[in-house]
Amino acid sequence: MTAGEGPSRRVVLTGALAVALAGVTGCTRDPAPTDTGPSADRRTLADPEPSRDDGDVARVVQAIAAEETLLRYCTAMERRHRSSRPVLRPLITRQRAHVTTLRDILIDNPAEPTTVTPPVPTGQRAAIRELEGLLVTARDERLGDCLAVSSGLLARVLASTSASHACTFASLQGQP
Repeated sequence: MTAGEGPSRRVVLTGALAVALAGVTGCTRDPAPTDTGPSADRRTLADPEPSRDDGDVARVVQAIAAEETLLRYCTAMERRHRSSRPVLRPLITRQRAHVTTLRDILIDNPAEPTTVTPPVPTGQRAAIRELEGLLVTARDERLGDCLAVSSGLLARVLASTSASHACTFASLQGQP
């Protein structure tokens, strides 16, 4: 592989570290508190683990909103900068999968869809730089979520999402 093709070794190792951290956090954390019934907003996690942490539910709801905002930015950018479609279409597909996976975690009263679309700069280069910033923020937030949740299975999903954002960010490097 020549320089500039695919993700760099650093990005791949960062993604692998995020996935490894998810496995470790799921195996070494103290057990979550026992379930005391439905939360006030009646959201629960679809997780085979017997207990649930309402903090985890709140993190999933926040993650869904953030991932939907990123998805909406990508679709708006695709409409505004048609020449970026070859780059954006796979990203949009992955973003839809991230949102679907996170929404499927909530089994009662799913989070309300995000309706705000972030503004897309008129210049394509500026739009890509903005997208890179959104991806870095999403990567860091999902990694933080991964390390903070009490459910090991949820940590894996969040780590995988974080790693996906890291790889996408790397693939955008060098785009005009």
